[in-house]
Amino acid sequence: MTKPKHAGGRPTLYRREMCDRLVDAMANGLTAEAAAARIGISARSLFNWQKQHPEFLQAIQEGRQRSQLWWEERDSEQFQKFRLAVVAAEALRA
Repeated sequence: MTKPKHAGGRPTLYRREMCDRLVDAMANGLTAEAAAARIGISARSLFNWQKQHPEFLQAIQEGRQRSQLWWEERDSEQFQKFRLAVVAAEALRA
């Protein structure tokens, strides 16, 4: 009986909960790469895992949507503050 071949290299740090951690980090406006750094994984692992684990790729896609929403809501808030400042400035001139 022959032994199965060992793939070699270091064992993966990938765990299913990394998906949730990545999405949560990206929900605060981070890119996938920045979120990966925040949760302690390298950019190389980020790209390898999305090729190897379909659920991780899906998490990145969901994270991008949440990141986009965060930025759009932030921009909307900033625009509202700017608009109020303009109205206040115009009221002072009158």
